[in-house]
Amino acid sequence: MQPTGVELSIEELTAEAMQLLTIGLEELYVVLGCQLMGATRPARVAGLVSHQSALKSIVQSGGGNPLSLPAADLVECGRSFESMHEELKRHGICFVAAIKEELRDGLRGDGDLDLLNEVSTSDMQAIVLIVTGILRLPRRIEAASATVAAIICKLGSGELCA
Repeated sequence: MQPTGVELSIEELTAEAMQLLTIGLEELYVVLGCQLMGATRPARVAGLVSHQSALKSIVQSGGGNPLSLPAADLVECGRSFESMHEELKRHGICFVAAIKEELRDGLRGDGDLDLLNEVSTSDMQAIVLIVTGILRLPRRIEAASATVAAIICKLGSGELCA
């Protein structure tokens, strides 16, 4: 079986990070949480999969059309989606919090970066390179470096150094 991880060049990671700047910080944490699921405990992933399975069952009970579901089932679907969203966001936030000091130290070494202003492609490439070096993630989930770089840019240097 072929590995499903995508190995991206620094240029591709930079382009991905630049695209990620178009979404909000909360969504970036959810994206990061999703990316990190491949490197987390199986039981944690199983918890999210159980929510997804419950949603699938509810939707299938309505003939595959969520709009035909009773109000109580729609409320349950909403709760399950919210629970999954919050769990993934929490996972992303905890990861960034755990590495915040390393990120702060790594980014301080590059005095040319000003995260309070518009981030250029070359700035982003430097940030991605620094983050990739700090995180030393397995190649299969190295793409998470692009998401962390986008989060750093959204937080700005003031928040990162707080």
